[in-house]
Amino acid sequence: MPPRAAGRGGVRIAVLDANPAGLAFWRSQGYTALRHARDREHGRECTVMRKAL
Repeated sequence: MPPRAAGRGGVRIAVLDANPAGLAFWRSQGYTALRHARDREHGRECTVMRKAL
C-alpha cells in the first residue's frame, strides 16, 4: 500500500553524511533535513530527511 493510502503524511529516509552526492540528490527531489543521527547498524553519521506527500 502506498504511504499516502496508509494515512501517512510524508516519507523519511536516512542518507549517510559521507555521501554528499546522495544528500544533494535527495534535496533536489524535495526532501528536507530533519536531524542528524547515527545509523542503527553501523553507527555511521547520517541525515534524516523528510518529504511531505
